[in-house]
Amino acid sequence: LKRAEKPEGEEHAPETRTVNVEATAAPLPVPPGLPQALKPRRRPRLWVGLAGAACVVAVVALLLSRGGSTAPAPACTKVGQHWTNPADGGEMVCVPAGEFWMGAADGDGEADSDEKPGRLVYLDAYWIDRFEVTNAQYQRCVSAGGCTSPRDLRSSTRENYYSNPTYAQYPVVYVDWNQASAYCAWAGEGLPSEAQWEKAARGTDGRVYPWGDQAPAASLANFNRNLGDTTAVGSYPEGASPYGAEDMAGNVWEWVADWYSKDYYQIAPPRNPTGPESGEYRVFRGGSWLNEAWLLRSSDRVGGNPDFTRGSTSGSAVPSRPGSWLLASDF
Repeated sequence: LKRAEKPEGEEHAPETRTVNVEATAAPLPVPPGLPQALKPRRRPRLWVGLAGAACVVAVVALLLSRGGSTAPAPACTKVGQHWTNPADGGEMVCVPAGEFWMGAADGDGEADSDEKPGRLVYLDAYWIDRFEVTNAQYQRCVSAGGCTSPRDLRSSTRENYYSNPTYAQYPVVYVDWNQASAYCAWAGEGLPSEAQWEKAARGTDGRVYPWGDQAPAASLANFNRNLGDTTAVGSYPEGASPYGAEDMAGNVWEWVADWYSKDYYQIAPPRNPTGPESGEYRVFRGGSWLNEAWLLRSSDRVGGNPDFTRGSTSGSAVPSRPGSWLLASDF
């Protein structure tokens, strides 16, 4: 789960099911309920459970703490600023106001039609979580009554994952969009928009991945079954984005606020886009430990049912990246 300031996983099946937790190299079938438009295209997409969320905060808004008091987020004006959200203890990084390239990068042969046309988009300033939401953070929300438990407490290879102190700083997985959104609300934040997530991931120079145009490597991200499961948040500092947000590629998928529409980029406004007004599917971003390199591209888009927490076969969990809604305006 990651959060981004301003309006703005995947693991096992719901706890009522028993599922095979072994990752498979065979092509994965499309999860039930996904429309034809979201089915695999050039290569099989590796569908996995969604389990995290990132929240965002507007710079002029007040961040609500659990005790009912308020704490103002500082102004976000330059790259390199950090701030700790007192509500959940999460470290956040500043994404200053300005334009960035959203969508397919020039010459990106892996780009799908829903990533086009690429264009310049302006966003107000916001804060976004530096790391994905961890098991420990999510447990505090559950204990406080703001969240419900993940639909499965395991990970791909660990029978005891969510409640095991060994994995306290690993990303929470098997949470659906509504659970991710609830966490952000509890922390006084909100899920980032697609635009906020993408800018935080790739910066303003149109790069393909958070670290640049270099192909993913084992030193940059957890992907392509290299390790077979999730890793602790912040394990790949060399793969951080220009703003210092980590794990924006690989490890676990991340929910964002927007409804999914494959044609939205053709009509999206050039300032602070927030996605279609309605829809059936929500967007998740970033790829996971299970996925091939092309799904780690910062412009790649995937849509799924809001209550979707896993694919029809096992895979990696998807946490969201919340952000404190502390933008410079509008909040």
